[in-house]
Amino acid sequence: QVSAELPFALRHMATELKAGIGLYKTIQTIASSDYGVLSEEFSRAISEIEEGTDTKDALRHFALRTQSKALRSALFHIIRAMKTGGNLSEIMNTIAEDVSFDARNKIRDFAEKMNFFGVIYIFIAIVAPVFITIFGAVTNAPISVATFAIAPLAIAGILIPGMAMVLGFLIFYLKSIQPRV
Repeated sequence: QVSAELPFALRHMATELKAGIGLYKTIQTIASSDYGVLSEEFSRAISEIEEGTDTKDALRHFALRTQSKALRSALFHIIRAMKTGGNLSEIMNTIAEDVSFDARNKIRDFAEKMNFFGVIYIFIAIVAPVFITIFGAVTNAPISVATFAIAPLAIAGILIPGMAMVLGFLIFYLKSIQPRV
């Protein structure tokens, strides 16, 4: 959930920092904005700062409790920039671009996988039933010798549950590989 909002929040922070607003006020703005879980976490950092924790330490605590690698990296970059005196707004813009680039790559990779599974589904849903139907028609022909007869209901009884299982597996698999962006 954090990863989806992170590039927007970082750009928001970069814009405010570039406008000359201080880091504390910028963090307060993000905390009061509608960035979901990310705003809640920034609110926790603000609470720590207001209780007397140093800003760098509060951001370090924030970085250590988050599970988002991109957010952790962004927070450590902010801390490093605060220590060395770098241009924080440029750093925030660069991090936002990197996070956006990673998200686009994940979405592109997922779209490529979706294309592949589309081909597989078409094969299973169209080609396989046609092949089985033709096979059943040929084996039921009166001229066949030493073959077994397959009733049309038996073909449907095998085909429908089989397709439902394959479709269920595809849906489950695609949900599990869907990027969390």
